[in-house]
Amino acid sequence: MTVQALAIRKLTPESLPAAHALIEASFRGKEAEKGWCSEAEFFTSPRITPEGMLEKFNNPDTTFLAGYDASGTLVTCCEIVKKEGNVGYFGLFAVDPSKQGGGIGSYVLNEAERYACMELGCKTMEMQVIDRRDTLIAYYIRRGYVQTKETRPFPYGLFGEGTILRDDLCFTVLVKELVA
Repeated sequence: MTVQALAIRKLTPESLPAAHALIEASFRGKEAEKGWCSEAEFFTSPRITPEGMLEKFNNPDTTFLAGYDASGTLVTCCEIVKKEGNVGYFGLFAVDPSKQGGGIGSYVLNEAERYACMELGCKTMEMQVIDRRDTLIAYYIRRGYVQTKETRPFPYGLFGEGTILRDDLCFTVLVKELVA
């Protein structure tokens, strides 16, 4: 598929289950191993629960963007949160593992940055990435993000016992100035 055929629109409540399934397929389990975004080496638990998705969706400061191919199939989604100080937070970014490597991720990241800047008035986009994910950090740096010296603790308390396979995880913060 070409990225030009991708239709980007806001996620609806009806499409939350499909977005949840896409996120899980992108980050966990056998399907995720087809792509390069798998976190299966770090976790045995879900990336997010359906209840967690709904809570984020219902937050008035959160927007989920979704990308659909020409047949109407959801192939990508992301979360944008309007934070204080004209900062947008980018997260829960997922691309169907079988479609990774074809430019969809870069296209959607650009669309998310455009949306944050033009629709939410954000001047900066921020994200946090698990510090052990060197390939992913390098991907964002190639797209203009700067890895700050700031780290944030990993929320081990949100996960059940035995679901996190490492005890040395933290987040590194990346930022990018947005231009209108």
